[in-house]
Amino acid sequence: MEILAVRASDGTIRTEFNTCQTIYDSGRGYYQQQCDELICQNCGNRFQFDQIEKIRGGCNPVPILEENKAEDDQYIIISQAFMEENKGLFGNWRK
Repeated sequence: MEILAVRASDGTIRTEFNTCQTIYDSGRGYYQQQCDELICQNCGNRFQFDQIEKIRGGCNPVPILEENKAEDDQYIIISQAFMEENKGLFGNWRK
């Protein structure tokens, strides 16, 4: 499982699983960073950091929302239980 954390233009940290909301089971629905964008390696769609955690559905990264994490000035903590609940998103994942 891979998690991405990026800083949006408003200074907030946005987190997401590195897999697509709709094509995660293709094995190629993951993202690579280029400047302040994430690029889907399956379809080429681009997502600005400011969109992370805000846009739902379609070829968007799977968000990890505030209710599923805790953060302070140094760490982002995501529970083992939440990770277990979402491990199916990576069943076919390959790079």
